[in-house]
This record gives sequence, structure tokens and C-alpha cells, in this order.
Amino acid sequence: MKTDVDYIFGETLPEPGTAMEVAPGIRWVRMPLPFALDHVNLFLLDDGDEGWVLVDTGAALKPTQDLWEPILAGQLDGKPISQIIVTHFHPDHVGNAGWLQERTGAPLWMSRTEWLSARANRAEASEQFAMVAPDFYRRAGLSDLLVGELKELGNHFRTLVSPVPPVYHRITDDTALEIGGRTWMPIIADGHSPEHVCLHCADEKIILGGDFLLPRISPNVSVWWHEPEGNPLADYIRFLGSLDYLEPDILVLPSHDRPYRGLPERRVDLVAHHHERFDLALEVCAAPATAADVMYKMFKRQLDAHQSRFAIGEALAHLNYLVDDGQLTRHLDDDGMWRFAKAA
Repeated sequence: MKTDVDYIFGETLPEPGTAMEVAPGIRWVRMPLPFALDHVNLFLLDDGDEGWVLVDTGAALKPTQDLWEPILAGQLDGKPISQIIVTHFHPDHVGNAGWLQERTGAPLWMSRTEWLSARANRAEASEQFAMVAPDFYRRAGLSDLLVGELKELGNHFRTLVSPVPPVYHRITDDTALEIGGRTWMPIIADGHSPEHVCLHCADEKIILGGDFLLPRISPNVSVWWHEPEGNPLADYIRFLGSLDYLEPDILVLPSHDRPYRGLPERRVDLVAHHHERFDLALEVCAAPATAADVMYKMFKRQLDAHQSRFAIGEALAHLNYLVDDGQLTRHLDDDGMWRFAKAA
């Protein structure tokens, strides 16, 4: 799903353990991830004598923490990290928030639902996941073998996230963040996560897009076992449609891939991508089909258990959207699986 955006630095990336300037007073750090999506972007905002405001923290893994050491020691002009902002609760974003707070004393800023989600997922025992989640995946039509592999994966959230700080500062729609002479206003939306925070500086025409405005891939928008009839894709598409007021030449600093300009075209392509998948789902469901049937049409490459967890969630997100839109019906068949079919 490629869009012809303008990568303002071409192929140039920050070296490991370094912070690269992307605009006056804004530095880009790139941290590794042990997944197919093998990196996450973090950003440092210069707040003058106060220090640096960090946006997102990376996963709480030793390679990432080792890379933080030279940044803390030599990439911050002798100034401290004074505030930590986390866009959302996923491990590659909140993972080191607690660890870095212990190192720096910097307070944490998040939206309430994201902070609560991080705390809840960090506390959830694997036994609870094992009691409930397998039934969700069986109803979606996955094989017993794959369900067993997903059960074995369990709740790996706590292996990627340091203890989430018990005290935080809440970000809401009207929280104006004054950082280094710039005013950053939150844009809060649902879809990929429940109360994700993007930060918009209108005067400088810059947006910290988090996972919601990626230049090359669509963020994962999934239905999860704890809310099987959720419709997160409606929220994400609504978010994309709400951004008409943003400057056409705005600089987007995304959480994955590279900084770019070309957001209007990218928004169009992201919406079109999901509508193509709606069409595919309707085609598969010409005869009653499971979510797994749709998943294997959407994702034709070989998927491991970790990837399957996201892929089945994506398939269900498209199917639940179409059910809520009245284009599909859903019922449990005699084998206890959801079947989706075109509405009469």
C-alpha cells in the first residue's frame, strides 16, 4: 500500500545510540524491535533549560536499554529528560517509561485510557488469558493447532514493559503542551489503540503521528478477545476523515518508517486500502465464512502464531465493521464458530 510521499531525509536514518535532528529542537531516535516490524521511532523535543521532552520510549528489552545509555550520556547536550510523553500503551511505546522514570525522575504524560490499559495489561496473568482467549480464537475459525500456539504465547506484554508508573499526568483534547516555545495540541483518537495521542504544532506545521499516520503500512486495527464485537475500524476511518484542517504540507513524524510530507495523499490511500479489504471480505462471505477464511485471503504469506494474532484481529475488524454497517450478518454455527454472510 505505497503512497508517493516525500521522505524528507531520503534513506538516511539515525545511527544506533544517536539522536538525529529532524527540525530545530526536535531529534529522532530509532530503536530496534524483535519483530517483523523491526524498529520504533522516538522523538526528543528541546524544552530549553528545562531539558528534553521524550515522546515514546521503546520496548523494555536489553538491546534498547543498552542503546539508551549513550543517548543519555552524550546526545542530550548535557540536559536531562524532563518529561516523558507516551502516545499509547503498546509495548514499543510505553515499554521503557517506568525504567526511564527511575533513571531520570521525569513525570509521565498519557491519556487516561492508555495509562489504564498499560497498567491492566502489565498486571494481567497469563492464566487469565489462557482461560478466555482460546475460545475467542476458536470462534474465529482458527485451527486447534494454531489456537494452542496462541495459548502458549500467552500474555507477553509484561516481558516487554517495565513496571508502569502508578502516577501520571493526563492528556486530554484540550491539554496544551508548551515545549520550547512551541504549543503542541493533542489529537486523540481510537482504532489502533483506545485513546491514542498525536501531537500537532500548528505554527510549525509538524505532527507527531504515533502509529496512526504511518507512511508505508496501515497500523494494525484489530478486534481483541476482551471485546469480540468491537468496531475499532470505524473509529480509525473516522479519525482519518477528521484531519481535513491540517496543513497540506505538514511534516509527519511517524512511529515507524521515516519522517515525510504528503499526508493528504496518504490519508486517501489508507482509507482506500480498508475499502479494498471490505470488498474482499464481502467476496469471501458470498457463502457463510469464518474470520479465518477471510484472514487467509487477506494475508497470503505464511504467518507464525505472533503474526496470526494480529491478522485474525484485522480480519475481524473488517468483518465487524461490515456487520455494524448492515452489509453482513453474523451467527454462531453448530461447531461454535462465527459465520459471516452477506445480509439479505
